[in-house]
Amino acid sequence: MKRHRAIISVALMGVAGCTGISIAPSCPNELQVNESAPVLANEINPGAVAKYFWDVTPVQIGRVTDPTKPSTMFTATGEGEAVVRLTASDGLFQVISQCSIRVAGTSEPPPDDSETDNGDDDIPDEETDDPLADDGKEEDDRPDGVRKTNP
Repeated sequence: MKRHRAIISVALMGVAGCTGISIAPSCPNELQVNESAPVLANEINPGAVAKYFWDVTPVQIGRVTDPTKPSTMFTATGEGEAVVRLTASDGLFQVISQCSIRVAGTSEPPPDDSETDNGDDDIPDEETDDPLADDGKEEDDRPDGVRKTNP
């Protein structure tokens, strides 16, 4: 699975020297609907980052498990292109970076349990699958090849 990376850094000059916020979020390039994969902040100096926030656009394409953690899980919920954005803040400044995930496929609908089934697709259901079921012919015990004729 290939991952995207986007590196954004902000350097701050302070009285004691230079500090910075630096994140490089990574996402899987492609997932199928209903698959999950980790998304990672890849922070360069994690001690300087106090808060994280992940969001997904459009929301129909996917969601993250815990949007306030530096690493979380992305779950694909619909087909399309999702932009996964990470905002990181040190309390004074914030950095926003993003990556994209292509989601392919369609979700399988849940099985419909309202229909009765005999559980074996090789055995015809009485009402619908038996091709001889209502053909008007009488069954008889004659050996193969001997046919009953009507006058």
